[in-house]
Amino acid sequence: MSITMIGLDTAKSVFQVHAVDSAGQVVIRRKLQRDELLTFFERQGTCTVAMEACGAAHHWGRALTGLGHTVRLIAPEAVRPFVKTRPAMPSRVLPSKLAMTCPRSVPARRSSTSVGNVASRSA
Repeated sequence: MSITMIGLDTAKSVFQVHAVDSAGQVVIRRKLQRDELLTFFERQGTCTVAMEACGAAHHWGRALTGLGHTVRLIAPEAVRPFVKTRPAMPSRVLPSKLAMTCPRSVPARRSSTSVGNVASRSA
């Protein structure tokens, strides 16, 4: 049982995780609290994590990239046709295969430009 891809639906305090193996079989389908999220990903081997692009996704993307995972962000317009329930529901977790086939998925930013650097350039 080797997890190759994880779909992550972010929210304020509850996160839905959907993990599949190389054969595409569902291995894990869980709800995690905010304080459990990094601990969960620390225990996982390196894999691809897919999530809908939003303000929080860049934060979590940098945190998960720091743990060695490859993070792919999917444009909200590409995710919307697959959403059939309200937010934070288990069935709303991104279809993991979508992350690799979606032409509008991009890697998460590795680091953001610091405010100090931007201010010094404009002066």
